[in-house]
Amino acid sequence: MGLHMKTRKPRTVLAAVAGGLVLAATTLSGSDAAPLPDARSAYPGADWPSFGHDPANTRHASELVLGPTNVGGVREQWNAPGAAVTSTPAVADGVVYNSDFAGNLAARNAKSGAQVWQTKLLPAQLPGSPTVSGNTVYTAGYGGNVFAVDRATGAKKWGTDIEAAPNDLIWSSPVVAGDTLIIGSASFQVFSPADPPFQGSVVGLDAKTGAVKWRTPVCTGKCDGVSVWSTAAVDTELGLAYIGTGQSYTDTTAPMSDSLVALDYRTGKIAWYHQYTAGDVFGAEHPEGKDADLGAAPNLFTVGGKRLVGCGDKGGTYKVFDARTGKLVWSKELVKGTTLGGIEHTTAYADGTIYAVGNTEMTATSRADARPTAAKLFAVNAADGRIKWQQDLPDGGFGGVAVANGVLYFTTWDGILRAHSAATGRTLLAKYIGTPDGATVIEKGAAGGPTISGGRIYVGYGWTWGATAPGGLRSFGLY
Repeated sequence: MGLHMKTRKPRTVLAAVAGGLVLAATTLSGSDAAPLPDARSAYPGADWPSFGHDPANTRHASELVLGPTNVGGVREQWNAPGAAVTSTPAVADGVVYNSDFAGNLAARNAKSGAQVWQTKLLPAQLPGSPTVSGNTVYTAGYGGNVFAVDRATGAKKWGTDIEAAPNDLIWSSPVVAGDTLIIGSASFQVFSPADPPFQGSVVGLDAKTGAVKWRTPVCTGKCDGVSVWSTAAVDTELGLAYIGTGQSYTDTTAPMSDSLVALDYRTGKIAWYHQYTAGDVFGAEHPEGKDADLGAAPNLFTVGGKRLVGCGDKGGTYKVFDARTGKLVWSKELVKGTTLGGIEHTTAYADGTIYAVGNTEMTATSRADARPTAAKLFAVNAADGRIKWQQDLPDGGFGGVAVANGVLYFTTWDGILRAHSAATGRTLLAKYIGTPDGATVIEKGAAGGPTISGGRIYVGYGWTWGATAPGGLRSFGLY
């Protein structure tokens, strides 16, 4: 989500996204823009350029300043209020980039928070995370649109609409492998059926021009749905990308629904796939369905010299496979899935350990205020699935876990930034970061993943099941 999360949206929201899209003109911050920092004065080795930090989606940062002994003393260094931010911010050469629910992509001086530029790309949501590659920043969102923006100026280079079916909105974050941008196509037809019906796919774009190089359907024939909310992990040695898929929306299910799919990122040819939950149908016509999709992104790692890929699902199970062949290595149920539950946070990997949050309970009076109200935090041995430790959490959430220098970072739906010991799970920090200006309890919360870079935490706040909400981006550090 995203946020790389599968989320439930109320029908009132879907009307807002169903009417199509008119691209807004690119605007820059003009004479008020701060200059780009000199890369030589930025934090060396501290970049976090994409949702997963690296092509393997480890969400594991090199960090020398913040650690278990001092993270509890961080203070807010700056705040950039505006629209809700559910992206994991990207950091490169002393600049932090984020997208928001008002359709803006922004660049700020990572140390001071001063705006470098801001570009209006869409009239509404850019919920996923930006990716910095070379001199370009990529992002995607409302209306199925993917964008490339000049990293220095914010000027739009290209924009491509990858989905023709109505009610489409991308939560998948762009990933660049070589000259190919990989992204998933998704749709809110789950709650607002339309004609023609949506059929999910993974799409490869030319990173320089935005031209579609290949499209790999994961829902064919009479199948409807199978949105790809997940973000890809990439193994450049094997030439494969790995991404999760969602459930079917109507009675005819698909063999690649609720699956981890491996494909050749140069051609889009499917190498293998593994279905976690067969026959999963959930949508407006089937509210009783399991809704056990893979909205979280997979992790790539090496154990005993063997390249492995693992991913959790909303059913609450984390599975690990041989990255080349797709052979199942181990499977571990961490929690029982709920309608907002199981593994919605993308997991992190470091030093032979997978770190996961599993939602265990939910509360709702309607779709508009549904939230995960209990969860568990896990450290899992990546070799065999053995649980090293687990910790109860007062609330659950979405987004992603980050790990850096012995500390785990993530947010929960109620607007709390949490830091826990990676060794024991002990709570080190629980700080409210939400906005008091939200109209609802949901809008005062958070649903993004924190970024750790050069002694600073960058984290978005504000969210909604709807199309717009107040929020912003905050930075925390010791100084």
